[in-house]
Amino acid sequence: MRALEDSVYRIGDAQISLSARSVCRNGESLRLRPKNFDLLRFLIRRRGSIATKDEILSEVWPGVAVTENSLVKCVSELRRALGDDLRNPRFLKSVPKVGYELVGAIEEVPDSGRLGETALEVQQTTTVQVEYREELSSDARSWRKPLVWGLAAAGVLLLAGAFRGLPGSWGTPAPAPVHWREVAWWKLDEGKGSVVRDASGNSLDGDLTKGATWAAGGLRFNGFDAAVIGRTRGVLPVGDSPRTMSAWIRTAVPLVDNTAIFNYGRGFRGPDATSFSFGLLNDGRISFGSHILHGYGTGTRRLDDDAWHMVTTTYDGGASSMGSIFIDGKLDRAERLERPPSTSDGPFWQIGRFLAAGTDFRGNIKDVRVFKRALTESQIAALYSCTAAAKDLGDYYYLPVSYPGFVREARATDSPSTPLRSAGTDFVGMQLAKSDGQCAITSVEGADAGQNLRISMDVLTPSDAKGSITQAGPYFRSRIAGPGDGLMGGSSAGYWVQLHSTGMVKVRRLNPLSVVAFSSPISGFDTEIFHSLTVEARGTTLQVWLDGKPLWFEQAGRPADRVEIPAAWESPERIGQNQGAAGVAFGAENNRGQIGGQRVKNLTLVRLD
Repeated sequence: MRALEDSVYRIGDAQISLSARSVCRNGESLRLRPKNFDLLRFLIRRRGSIATKDEILSEVWPGVAVTENSLVKCVSELRRALGDDLRNPRFLKSVPKVGYELVGAIEEVPDSGRLGETALEVQQTTTVQVEYREELSSDARSWRKPLVWGLAAAGVLLLAGAFRGLPGSWGTPAPAPVHWREVAWWKLDEGKGSVVRDASGNSLDGDLTKGATWAAGGLRFNGFDAAVIGRTRGVLPVGDSPRTMSAWIRTAVPLVDNTAIFNYGRGFRGPDATSFSFGLLNDGRISFGSHILHGYGTGTRRLDDDAWHMVTTTYDGGASSMGSIFIDGKLDRAERLERPPSTSDGPFWQIGRFLAAGTDFRGNIKDVRVFKRALTESQIAALYSCTAAAKDLGDYYYLPVSYPGFVREARATDSPSTPLRSAGTDFVGMQLAKSDGQCAITSVEGADAGQNLRISMDVLTPSDAKGSITQAGPYFRSRIAGPGDGLMGGSSAGYWVQLHSTGMVKVRRLNPLSVVAFSSPISGFDTEIFHSLTVEARGTTLQVWLDGKPLWFEQAGRPADRVEIPAAWESPERIGQNQGAAGVAFGAENNRGQIGGQRVKNLTLVRLD
């Protein structure tokens, strides 16, 4: 039986692709909010039975406290997308005081974009290259126009993502790792031989041409007759489905022509969109898409410094047709592709060369990956830090958690750690993580920093003319998180020590949520300077120092210079997981969406185990 994620369903005149998370109705791609699609997917899974409101809230908003109003709004928007009527429902029926049910005919149809069920025979090197040349020559005869690159006529839209949260919640739950794994991954670290291996497990091995040679740090491409060639085998994203492509590149200078980093599908056959690639323009900017008029996007940053960079491109799918370019884990540009791709299912993929006309790549390439999802901004930033083996604090790197907005600042040579700040106006943070040297997307996650520890930092918690309050500080004894995961409630654990703009320090338990202790506000507390904050956790006791002075707290109605921090999440229900994860979090609990700008520098961590 095919997995649910690989299925396509027809409800009335709407066609729903679960793998692409897209809805098409009467030939028009509809843009659904993520929660609306999550609800639709759940109802499809429960078709033929009533889904109660409690079941829906638990499934669609796991670990997040929301009201029924959110559900009602989702149902209303979903009805509009399906062309349904509340008074006379044909597809989505309300069961008063109980829940909802999908009714009527729901047809499962073949999905041409899912993983191929038959694998091609493994070909010898010479056979693959000969067959490729024969097919390419056929394509070239049918269309000999030169390759044209340029700026797609589309408005620029910064990538923000769809994040959820209400007071008392922080971000999103951890994703299912397998859902995000690589479908193709060429590490290009063999160092010898004429074959490169696919580390994804999908058998997309490739063959080197003579102009691609092994060098320190990946493959060296001479720009003349250099490429890696292999078969797509029905695995790579097709049609207008979502995708991510990423690679580490070091371009040779000077730049002389437009070149491909990765390309697959079929060679050009006139003004179509059956080939998809990302590459480098002759001015050093990254470009990706179908490379037909209005079918591709271009970046802004120029990579002409003869240095290694991780370049990543994402495409959200036909519903929104948004594409984004990231350089070294940071968003370079996002824009809507006016002509969605219609990528062919093969037969070949190439690294360092276009399928049809064009100049081969000149420089070094390593660690090429393809995903059948558009990775999030946090995932891309974390993947960069892991693969770059960043050392933000000792052997740790900073893994972004919760909402977007986490920023590393420039590090001075004598600084014990990389400074960080919040460029967002909501819950933003990082978790300390360690690279395992491989950095599969499923292994990019936080690390165990210890149960007993001392964390020190200099903290800036700004305010504004309206008196808005921000907070910042360390958290510890939490669950190991993936990029963008939330850390309040759900399966989390631990404590967060927050310095507020008023000078008050709160000790907040992350699960079950509550403030367990707080100090008094400080009259005239300066919000424009850094204040030193040190926390020390030993066993079930926490001590805190602010600007070198030990703090007294009120806990359970009594004064205390030591805060009791029992593992409340390990009640008989065992609602949370203490995996020893630690990091820094920023917030504006009473002013969400209004203020940010918190900063931390001189972060240190000492394990006391």
